[in-house]
Amino acid sequence: VRHAYFAGAVRKHLAHDLYNQPHERRVLDAQVVRLHGGEASVLGDDLLCTNPKRIKYAIDEKAANALLLKVNQIGTLTEAAEAYKLARSDNWKVVVSARSGETEDNWLSDLAVGWAGDYIKIGSITQSERLAKYNRLLELEVEMR
Repeated sequence: VRHAYFAGAVRKHLAHDLYNQPHERRVLDAQVVRLHGGEASVLGDDLLCTNPKRIKYAIDEKAANALLLKVNQIGTLTEAAEAYKLARSDNWKVVVSARSGETEDNWLSDLAVGWAGDYIKIGSITQSERLAKYNRLLELEVEMR
């Protein structure tokens, strides 16, 4: 039933990114990936937690095909790089993500561009810490021309 719902959403709304649910739903998420992985990205968030061991598990179980990369969730940049490389090794999309409570430091924009993230998730421009990251993306675009 759940995969039929997602299939309808993908077709009807042209959705292409689906968040997976917590760890307990991994079997159903595997079905969604198998049936709709070519049409939609099943984005691992709570299932993966930017953790290489969990990403390996999700690759093996086909429980996701995209990573929400939260550098400060795993702890170190080295561990985040390992998570990124592992996801890319299975041709996953990578969404570099900020977390709530961040500062106006805009380093995440540089990381997203430098690591060739497919997307960056930083939220609405209504908060200054998020706007700083968007402004840095614009600066990077000018620098790369």
